[in-house]
Amino acid sequence: MVAAGLVTLMMSTVLPEPVWATGDRPESVQSERFEYDLTKRARMEGDRSKSASVNEQVNGHLSGYYNRTGFDLLTGGSGTGIRLQMVNGYQFNERFSAGIGIGYVFYHDPVDLVPVYADMVYQLRDDGFIPFLYLKAGFSVGILRDDFRIADRHGGGPLLNPGFGILFSGKSEPGIYLTTGFNLDNSYIEREAFGDRVIKDSISYRRISLGFGLLF
Repeated sequence: MVAAGLVTLMMSTVLPEPVWATGDRPESVQSERFEYDLTKRARMEGDRSKSASVNEQVNGHLSGYYNRTGFDLLTGGSGTGIRLQMVNGYQFNERFSAGIGIGYVFYHDPVDLVPVYADMVYQLRDDGFIPFLYLKAGFSVGILRDDFRIADRHGGGPLLNPGFGILFSGKSEPGIYLTTGFNLDNSYIEREAFGDRVIKDSISYRRISLGFGLLF
């Protein structure tokens, strides 16, 4: 009988009723889980911010629409011209972008040109200073100088401008770019001669292009 009493006393005093039997977690456990959730969320947001920061270094902003505005100095053995230009395009990924460009070329020889062209850029790296290859290809409309009265008809022609450039761009905008390449423009003038003859002069401008501009 004494032994039975001791067993009953031991069973009632050794283990208290488990806290988990009430269906509620201790406050300390809830606090630790809440802190864990906050830490995990902050870590995920930090990873997304770091990823966005890397993408911003591609060209100063995330992939999407951009504007590139600048000018080219077109120099060669037969003279020097200046091309003002603007490109609106889209950055498809970290390396490739493409857009449509329009400009005005001051040749005065005797035709100025208004080029409309496709502009394609491939970046060789995606952070810091960014070297890139580019290609401009399109067609130019000719504009005759007012002081040149001999031509009866005039026009433009194909445009081709492959080259290489460097983009200096970080988190701050706008970016700055420098380019160099080979530029080929074409134009013509026609004038009537005696005997209903028509004389057509085709002009090809083969120049080295040196460019500078801003990327928005």
